[in-house]
Amino acid sequence: VATSPGTFNVLPTPQITAVNPGSASVGATVVIEGQNFSTVEAENIVRFNGALAPVISSTTTSIQVTIPAAATTGTVTL
Repeated sequence: VATSPGTFNVLPTPQITAVNPGSASVGATVVIEGQNFSTVEAENIVRFNGALAPVISSTTTSIQVTIPAAATTGTVTL
């Protein structure tokens, strides 16, 4: 049996606890609150009902995004 030379770490799953504001127009900034987000903006893939949203900034507990032109009413996923 082969064994890796170091420990492999499994990262916790991101959790969304709030989206503020709860509604806004295309182009507006929205803050997603939660936990286990990446501090590297490109590692946070945010979608508004399937439409990819550009991430402005991120911490482990919040992500700022811009509502994309293709966004429609529905869920926010990460």
